Amino acid sequence: MKIVMGIFFLLFLGGCGSDESKVKEEVEVEAEAESQVEGQVFVVTKSRENIKMGLVSIHVVPDEQFKIIASELLEQIMVFQVKGAQEKANGNAREELAKELTSLEKPDLKVPVLKALREEAALAIEKTTGQNRFTPSEGLEFSTELLFSGLPPAVVKTDADGRFKISFRSKVWVIAQATRSVGEKSENYLWVLPVEGPKEGLLSPLLISNDSEYKSVESLFTLLASAGGESRELPSLSSAEVDQETAQWIREAKEKANSAIKEVMIEEQARLDATEAAGLARVDAAEAAGRARLDAAKAAGQARILELASIRESWSLRTLLHGSSSEVFAWGENDEQQCDIPTGLKDVVGISGGSGHSLALKEDGRVVAWGGNEWKQCDIPTGLKNVVGISAGIFSHSLALRNDGTVVAWGYNKDKQCDVPIGLTDVVGISGGSGHSLALKEDGTVVAWGDNKWKQCDVPVDLTDVVGVSGGGRHSLALKKNGSVVAWGRNEQKQCDVPTGLTDVVGISGGGRHSLAVKKDGSVVAWGENDEKQCDVPIGLTDVIGVSAGFFNSLAVQKDGAVVAWGRNEQKQCDVPIGLTNVVGISGGSGHTLIIKKDSSN
Repeated sequence: MKIVMGIFFLLFLGGCGSDESKVKEEVEVEAEAESQVEGQVFVVTKSRENIKMGLVSIHVVPDEQFKIIASELLEQIMVFQVKGAQEKANGNAREELAKELTSLEKPDLKVPVLKALREEAALAIEKTTGQNRFTPSEGLEFSTELLFSGLPPAVVKTDADGRFKISFRSKVWVIAQATRSVGEKSENYLWVLPVEGPKEGLLSPLLISNDSEYKSVESLFTLLASAGGESRELPSLSSAEVDQETAQWIREAKEKANSAIKEVMIEEQARLDATEAAGLARVDAAEAAGRARLDAAKAAGQARILELASIRESWSLRTLLHGSSSEVFAWGENDEQQCDIPTGLKDVVGISGGSGHSLALKEDGRVVAWGGNEWKQCDIPTGLKNVVGISAGIFSHSLALRNDGTVVAWGYNKDKQCDVPIGLTDVVGISGGSGHSLALKEDGTVVAWGDNKWKQCDVPVDLTDVVGVSGGGRHSLALKKNGSVVAWGRNEQKQCDVPTGLTDVVGISGGGRHSLAVKKDGSVVAWGENDEKQCDVPIGLTDVIGVSAGFFNSLAVQKDGAVVAWGRNEQKQCDVPIGLTNVVGISGGSGHTLIIKKDSSN
């Protein structure tokens, strides 16, 4: 095994004098020395083999001089470590930003600004440190260079076998550094040892080995602090916070990214609006031609809609209100103002709660929306009128059913849940799920579109005689005319396992991962996920005329107008206001609850 020894060139301390005076001083020290120290330098390999380190430069520094050197080095090492910690914190923050920007780059979302910002973040890291992060090994290398730049020149060199002899009269520090190379691998060694003056003329043996070397900047700093009479610790490389300049840049980069994404979404929405406007124009032209047919079928259509009231409360509210005025109330999660009822909202005959937004249907056929609007789910399409049914999807899309049997959809459309199938007509019921939409046709068949990862849009081929539909998180429900329930889609929590023998059902509702049914006798049945007790129907609950499943909670309205709620209550969505009566309609959103209350004074 070949060993190559590195000889390090050392800088002289300022003010040490000329070469001639140094030689003289060394001679005087040798002459005044009262004792000697003999030793040998070696390292031990992993196989416990002793490897002698020949021709190693040995520096001998008086104790007082070493204390001065140590004191001067402490602040420089501290500054280097603090700067390195700061650079690491800044670099990590920029790397995290780059990862976030990368996660936003989707195949169907082309935003060039994201790539430019990511490259700018990487370039800033390179300009600051020249590499991606500060490492402890750099700190030790820097500290070692500082130490040797402050030492006097070596006064002794070992021989080829690594033996040395040092003469001194009082406490001194022995300092040495060596490099051992084997093939392409190289190992660095640093030794800093205090040697006390011998007592009673005895010689103090000295051995320098790998056991006495310093392998980290922290251990070297601790030694220097101790020698300088101080008790200090280096700050951790993870102790620094992101500096103000970097934090400001990151904030601005995120704002640019968000603005760029919104611009792309606005452009896409403008295109969709233009397409919809053209479609509305065509429909309006066809409406005049078909008015006679619609007028003739109006009575039959209204009767059919009322027949389906057991599943979608909005149909039956017209009958329950009997021309009386109504009020809308909301409680629960309100981080996007989904519970802030618009001032002056009245004559409401239908409600529907989504993820962070709310919908209301007025007697005159107009739709009102409020709450979160990041995906334009609250931007009612221009010209939308003659609406007889509404449904808020669980994840930010909205549906409306017009009295001519057509469906309009808007809002979040990543899974095409707003792409109403071309030619879809004669619809009498609608329901929005998590990322999919359902429509019930007058002939009792069901149409579904949108996200189909869990087969929630694969309507059973033999499904007929349906009188109600409801979209859950990733599953779908249908109520048949004979009072039975059919379910399909995601079933990991058994939300599609309709209880055996369930009959006489008059109302259904799909939640996040659970399902509800109200029976003709006013009892409620629930199945599916129950981690939040959303399927634990309260004992003694009777006379129920309507149910609604929130994402993790359940709601029921009783014949006397009282509301009962159970399940998750972190956003107080199950805290029914004390004294609430005369309720004729309920709807559970992701974390909030909507109700319509009949004004008893009318």
